[in-house]
Amino acid sequence: RPRTHCRRAAEMEGKGLDSVKLTPEEERMLIDIQQHLPKHILDLPETERRRFLVGHILTVRRQSMEEKEYYERLKAFKPKKGELYELKNWAFDERFNRILEDIKKGEKSIKEIKDVEEVAPGVFRMPMVDEKFARSLLEEVAHFEHWCKTNKVSVSRPNSMNNYGAILDHFGFRKALQELQTSFVEPLALKMFSHMSPLDGDHHGFVVSYQKGKDTKLDFHRDDSEVTLNLCLGYEFTGGDLYFGGVRCQQHQQKPPSTVEEQHVKHEVGYGLIHLGANRHAATRISSGHRENLILWCRSETYRKASTDYTCGGWCGVRSVKENEDYWLEFYQKKQNA
Repeated sequence: RPRTHCRRAAEMEGKGLDSVKLTPEEERMLIDIQQHLPKHILDLPETERRRFLVGHILTVRRQSMEEKEYYERLKAFKPKKGELYELKNWAFDERFNRILEDIKKGEKSIKEIKDVEEVAPGVFRMPMVDEKFARSLLEEVAHFEHWCKTNKVSVSRPNSMNNYGAILDHFGFRKALQELQTSFVEPLALKMFSHMSPLDGDHHGFVVSYQKGKDTKLDFHRDDSEVTLNLCLGYEFTGGDLYFGGVRCQQHQQKPPSTVEEQHVKHEVGYGLIHLGANRHAATRISSGHRENLILWCRSETYRKASTDYTCGGWCGVRSVKENEDYWLEFYQKKQNA
């Protein structure tokens, strides 16, 4: 009887979807989405397929209305330190400025540039910002979260994996972070990853937070980005290393990491890590203290249109690390002996 009830309820809901009026824009979306549907949806009878798609569009419509209301409420937010919202006022480490100068000159390979360290295959670490500035940025995020709590506004969290933190783009940092992507991360990425295209797409910028009693770790995943910047802003903490498990193309997502690819990288306030979004990683459990990081997912429309992620190129760890395995074994041996 319960199954019959559920089936009848589904039928009633489906009939309700038949009477839904879509806007002209939504009707176009209905047509455009057809070419991207998986086979099991395409194989549905036409009426059922339309009901499925209309249900999806209504979900998008509801989310769009909720976002519109959310952004409307955020217009009342007043920054504590307005100067932080302009990239020209960010206090970058002098060593980072010299790194960028060397990149612009183009005379050295990335491994020859001072203060840039490849700490794991395809993972580059460097000093980036002044610690005092990092603290100011975190204070601004705390100010925003306090404003949201006072005004009963639910903070949109960075993604489905993080329950704490905030999306910087939502309260004034979009312009600064887009400039950070194009003027700072892009020249570094093009030097680090020879197959990469210019970072001419949008970005997703947010702060994540880890401490006991809240989020303490992050499971193994890859980012929705071509290149990721992970900048440690604070505070004092132990544990919470980043674990890397190898760069993978779409064909080899489930391929386990080699011994060389499995590396733990420690965070340090003011230091940034740059790696491919396709470099699988996790945040190990924090032992004590409180760690907060700025994450910038940088995207390339040119790269995505080329769809090179779906073919196993020389950048995939299944090929590149295997071809350079002796180098990495010697690298880690020297590191252990140092």
